[in-house]
Amino acid sequence: MIQLQINEENKKLANGIKSYKGIRRHPTFQEVYCLYLEEVKGTRILPIVIGTEQAISIICVLAKENPKRPHTHDIFTSLMEKYNIKLTHVIINNVKVDNNGYGVFHSKMFFENNNKNQLELDSRTSDAVAMACRFQSPIYTFENIMEKASYKIKDKQIKKEENKIKNKKSIKDLKIELTNCVKKENYEQASKIRDEIKKRENEH
Repeated sequence: MIQLQINEENKKLANGIKSYKGIRRHPTFQEVYCLYLEEVKGTRILPIVIGTEQAISIICVLAKENPKRPHTHDIFTSLMEKYNIKLTHVIINNVKVDNNGYGVFHSKMFFENNNKNQLELDSRTSDAVAMACRFQSPIYTFENIMEKASYKIKDKQIKKEENKIKNKKSIKDLKIELTNCVKKENYEQASKIRDEIKKRENEH
């Protein structure tokens, strides 16, 4: 298996907030984020689109910040610690890439208690990564997933990928894409496209 990690390199913005290289706002769909998981021993990046709630939850851990109100992942972590359960590792075990290049990722979380009883649960990849950050658990995936959905790290490679996304499609094209996503039951991507359509229409 291939081990992945979040690049925690960051810079402080003018407003004092840290911007992390490994997790940033989506350049087109501003309501979501892009999570960039790097190979620990390699030169590839696995980009994953995640929701704002999960992104903020991950960023809080990277920044070592304690939110005023705990995230769902914090509550789950406290419960696990109380009952001596640890998250041993996460595996991103499947991805479905559509004709537009959007990937829907699936993951499994693996748990173990003091008695060596083990349990695995299906999970959204964003939630699995958020939990892995809290337990400092390794994140793995398979070569076939990297072949389908990753790209090689090069100078300015991330910027190049973002610039490709920034070449905005027309509202008409987005509506066609929305219809196709609904037909394929890719509701997560459909929601992002619907938000972008509303945003564009409100700009006019």
